[in-house]
Amino acid sequence: MWFNVRVPSRCGLLAVVLFGAGIARPAAAQTVATMELGSRTGRTPFAFGAIGSVGELRDGRVVVADSRNRVYRIVDFAGNQMPVLGEPGDDPLQYRAAGQVMRWKADSLLLYVGMRDQARYLHVSPTGEIVASTAGGSPAPPTLPENGGYSISQPYGVDRDGAAYFLLSLTDSTFTPYELADVMKFSADGNHRTIVDYLRTRRKSQVYPHEPGTVVPLRPFDFADAWALRTDGLAARVVSDTYEVVWSRDGKETGRTGPLPFTPIPLNAAEQTAFRDSMIERFNPKPAADGGKAPSPAAGGGAVARMGGGGVTTGDNNPRTFTPPPAATTLKIPNIAPYQDRKPAIPNPRWQRVALFDLAGRLWVVRERAHGDDVPHIDIIEEGRGVVGHVNLPKHTLLGGFGANSVYLIMRDENGDWLERYPLPKL
Repeated sequence: MWFNVRVPSRCGLLAVVLFGAGIARPAAAQTVATMELGSRTGRTPFAFGAIGSVGELRDGRVVVADSRNRVYRIVDFAGNQMPVLGEPGDDPLQYRAAGQVMRWKADSLLLYVGMRDQARYLHVSPTGEIVASTAGGSPAPPTLPENGGYSISQPYGVDRDGAAYFLLSLTDSTFTPYELADVMKFSADGNHRTIVDYLRTRRKSQVYPHEPGTVVPLRPFDFADAWALRTDGLAARVVSDTYEVVWSRDGKETGRTGPLPFTPIPLNAAEQTAFRDSMIERFNPKPAADGGKAPSPAAGGGAVARMGGGGVTTGDNNPRTFTPPPAATTLKIPNIAPYQDRKPAIPNPRWQRVALFDLAGRLWVVRERAHGDDVPHIDIIEEGRGVVGHVNLPKHTLLGGFGANSVYLIMRDENGDWLERYPLPKL
């Protein structure tokens, strides 16, 4: 879930720093095994509205945030049950929104709930009970931008000191995202905000002149970096154009992998047609009587999918094809900006979860795919070693989270999101 704040335009536009990037060349091949996950070991009996994030309890049950239905549930695969955790309300141990589920001390979990400056954390015991509530404060900038506004992400996680990490993005008066979005460390006492990193977007060919008040063109496949936090404070920024991982702690870079092997996917005519058709489908949804439905939010840690950027035609993401309506129907044709030369190495993190640490401290990175490739591909990366394994996920699934010996996937269909459990592969 992203919170967007609009600030009235005053005078002029804020400056934008532009970066360009050429086509990355694949690095030398590495001898790394490609693994398939074993047989599925669990599946929820019912679908969720939209799974935002998950966290495993000590006994193997899983806390799941349903961002669409604004409820947390505890999934018990052994008992084939998924009861509601707590209850909605305004009391300290209640909630009216379901945000990020994060690992905390002694096998406990933190639930991030609320909106903007009313945000707080619910503490979940290892046995699956809400036992405490603490204020979350606001990571909003103390001084608002003169032009435009800002958006705040769900927290990426909390470190051992209780500090939370958010992505703060500025926008100009045309609501075009800036090239730099700061990752903010927000102290547990709420008194300190520190910029510890930034997520970079390839911008040179993604800035499109248009008159104020007109519709900003849709940008196909933004080059947006991904970011992940390990509970011991290690952060990983996955660079979307050169495809490398930058490691850091508390804002200080500790190392880089260097460019990692990948084969660029050119945005050829077939890819461009697929993107255009999917956007027309989104702007012209079928009536419910014809089997249509509103597009689902993304599964990226509670983030809500937004128009104007990448990933909707990645692999098997619906809609895959576009069936023209009767000739008498007037279509809404979106204004699409010029295409890039290629796709990013990774999907846009606003559309799905792209980078996540498992409990052993290894970074799992989702790779971008060509349209029509319906197998999700994962690179497993370790600090100081680089890529140590490749994993192919089952078709039609998204990376959800991890347990001590399990990996949790999200399978999305016309009924909603299903949580599935698979054995964690051994490297």
